[in-house]
Amino acid sequence: MLRTQARYEKSVDARNANGATLIARDDELCALYEKRTVQEEVLKAGETELRKRDDEIKILRAQFAELERARELARRDVADVPKTQEEVASLRAQLAAARATTEKLSAQVEDPKNLARWRPLAGKTPDPKELAAKLEQLDARVEEKTERARELDLMLQEIDALAEQLKDVAVDGREGTLELARRVVAYRARAREVDKKLMATTSELSMYQAAEMKLAAEREDLTEEILEARERLNLGLPPTEDAEREWSRMERSREMLTEQKTRERDEEEEFRRFPNGTWAQSTCEPRPNAYVPTDGTSLGVARPYGKHAPFKPTEAGSTMRHIRKPEPRDILL
Repeated sequence: MLRTQARYEKSVDARNANGATLIARDDELCALYEKRTVQEEVLKAGETELRKRDDEIKILRAQFAELERARELARRDVADVPKTQEEVASLRAQLAAARATTEKLSAQVEDPKNLARWRPLAGKTPDPKELAAKLEQLDARVEEKTERARELDLMLQEIDALAEQLKDVAVDGREGTLELARRVVAYRARAREVDKKLMATTSELSMYQAAEMKLAAEREDLTEEILEARERLNLGLPPTEDAEREWSRMERSREMLTEQKTRERDEEEEFRRFPNGTWAQSTCEPRPNAYVPTDGTSLGVARPYGKHAPFKPTEAGSTMRHIRKPEPRDILL
């Protein structure tokens, strides 16, 4: 009865401790829910800002790709400028050589001392108008190519300046986006950690609730058992149906244990006692201390060995069957 009362008090104390722990865990759970709400709001704001930055990056990338395309086209056009310049230089060199040859030939033709200053030439001789027209055409072509090369050079300079500006903008946006991405990753990691703690706290809370329900059920069962035991005691009966059987079993076990200890003690005393009533400290087989003489002078009475008693031979072991017996030999004198 006292044991049941003690168990009941322990159950009540455990119930109270679990209730206090459950209230504390509930407060921690509310705080964690509030933190989670704040972290979710911060995470949503970060994701929105990240999407805006992604859109800006997409627009800048499209503009950068368009400028790269225009720059590539301009570079292709500029690649023809050196070739055109080489052609202009070659034509100018040819024109200078032609003019020098013309002056030389003109001087030879105008020299009256030169008798071979003329000879008939095959083909059509162009008149000065055709030569002047051709020269004007070549000059116009050279000027057009030079102007085109200057325009392409200016366009290339402008494209290079715009490309550098876009690169600077892209680098600045990339650094800001990287920092924002790092913050978002940190917030996500913190949110996952809070979720894990929340799940662990929820699991622990469920365990405490299950333990509390189990202890409450045990308390109700113990209360019913205590009330029933009191009613049976008031009627002069055992507290429970199994109490009398348990008591009988315990008494029978105690008696059997006492009898077994007494029997073991008696057997040990009987084993350690010699037939003559003396106590022995050894359990080995005693040695013989006397012998019967065979010289015919005694009447079959045992005679003690005295001070120098012979050793008792050791019994042969199981390995003696593997040892061959010695063959006696005759002694030759």
